[in-house]
Amino acid sequence: MTQSMRFEEWWDTYMPIGNPEAESGPMVGDHPRLLSPWSDGDRAQIDAALAMTPDRLWTLVEVDGQQLVIDGFAYVNREGYFVTERPCPPELQGRFEVTVDGLDPDQEFSP
Repeated sequence: MTQSMRFEEWWDTYMPIGNPEAESGPMVGDHPRLLSPWSDGDRAQIDAALAMTPDRLWTLVEVDGQQLVIDGFAYVNREGYFVTERPCPPELQGRFEVTVDGLDPDQEFSP
């Protein structure tokens, strides 16, 4: 069974911390640098999250034109990665899905 959640609820619950070393990059609403693209500079942060706290790594993917945030590391259809303060609960790992198009109209996502 998949756990579904709206993006804003996920944002408030899991609290993405972003990449404080990035000077520019993708953002959600007015929160800059919270999405790490798959680049050489961000790869170190993603690798560290995978090694130390894999349950706090989430992947933004696009599937059939819909953007979703899923728990864990995914390579296929990925647009970037979030590292969060709170982990995905163990009982939901591999079964968590966040619908990004649930954003308020005044809070846009720009990858």
